[in-house]
Amino acid sequence: MNQELSRRNFTHALARIGAACALTNIASPAIATSCPIGWQPSAAAPVFYGYRDYMAPIGSRSAAVPCRVFYPSLDGSPHEAPFLSGCRKYPLIMFVHGQCDEPDHYKKWSALCAQLARSGYIVAVPKWPANYPWEADYLMLARLRRWMFSEPAGLEPETGRVWAGQIAFRTGIAGHSYGALLAARLFSLSAYVSIDGVWDEWPSTPAAPILAMTIPKLFLYGLRGAGVVPSLWPRIPAIKHAIEFVGAQHWDYLRASTSTCERDQGRGPCASVEKDSLESIVWFFAKYLPPETWGHLVTLIPNSLMPSAMTLTREQRFFAGAHPVSRAVNATRAASCRMNMMWTAARGETGTLTRP
Repeated sequence: MNQELSRRNFTHALARIGAACALTNIASPAIATSCPIGWQPSAAAPVFYGYRDYMAPIGSRSAAVPCRVFYPSLDGSPHEAPFLSGCRKYPLIMFVHGQCDEPDHYKKWSALCAQLARSGYIVAVPKWPANYPWEADYLMLARLRRWMFSEPAGLEPETGRVWAGQIAFRTGIAGHSYGALLAARLFSLSAYVSIDGVWDEWPSTPAAPILAMTIPKLFLYGLRGAGVVPSLWPRIPAIKHAIEFVGAQHWDYLRASTSTCERDQGRGPCASVEKDSLESIVWFFAKYLPPETWGHLVTLIPNSLMPSAMTLTREQRFFAGAHPVSRAVNATRAASCRMNMMWTAARGETGTLTRP
């Protein structure tokens, strides 16, 4: 216990020093003096993260649904870590898991959600029954969003909604497999990510929602989507990005042995699909759903979603370890997997890129 308290005290002390004497970073706009660090967290200048588990009243007839929420923190111990407040509001991202018959599968996506939280987002991950997404109660996601935004009724205990009043209006959503299909049914969002969404299973009617979705979109796929996403591509409105991990299996987006469901199909030929897909998702949201003071990231992050090295202060480097920005800073993002990319971005800019 003393060691953990000492680590927490050191982290907060370093943050106070950083706020007072951090070097100017070209990508770190000034923020309120109430922020204990000298920048608002983003993918270009991350912090640590915390998470808490809740029973959210978002099911049918307000039934309670398990939900894990990730958020920025300066604490090195994530479970119920103190929330980083005073650094302006954070965008909300909701993540929808796919169908996997194992206990608490929604918790298996912690690596991705943690890096998004480190990048200046509040991330909500509900548990859902993973039935057919074109028939499922997609309004559960709308209720989740409303619950995340709502103020607590009266004083909540210390384990309550620590992010209350700290969420910016713009919202992103991501999902895997059936979860990607369900997530696409929720409109009025700002950015969308499909992780190996099984769009070949979508029925002929109603039309696939991605064909009417005009917000920025990112499609990640492997063997399952290789014959589907390219065929749909001309009909999907811009802005859109797609990354094919050649030969990737359906569960490669999770680290090996994270989920028991990978036993059904095994693993693909590349061991770094999880890492490469995670980085692409972080940079996609940073480009199209940036935290409040980071709007200029849309020009700094290229359409390939592989930014050049970014300048970090000493204090920012302390927090950046094991985050995608640390690979960009060290210029070590080598092509681990064979990847085919294509995009139609702002002003109709199109492009393709292959990483052998």
